[in-house]
Amino acid sequence: MNQALVDIKSPIKVKVQSFIQLMKLRLSFLVNLSAVVGFVFGSKGSLDFKKLVVFSIGGLLVTFSSNAINQYIERDSDKL
Repeated sequence: MNQALVDIKSPIKVKVQSFIQLMKLRLSFLVNLSAVVGFVFGSKGSLDFKKLVVFSIGGLLVTFSSNAINQYIERDSDKL
């Protein structure tokens, strides 16, 4: 098979990989996991799963956006 055809990546796959790098997906999940554990330990009485899910999604969105903003702000110093 022609090697040039094998190396071509779909534009969607490239964009998804770029967004994963921009959001620092593994770091974001670790930060969110620690926040969820704190939420579970800090809850009094029974655990409200609806609040936990909303808290988790909101935490991920905040972490994703802060990582993206950090990438933009430090773009010049990261080149060095």
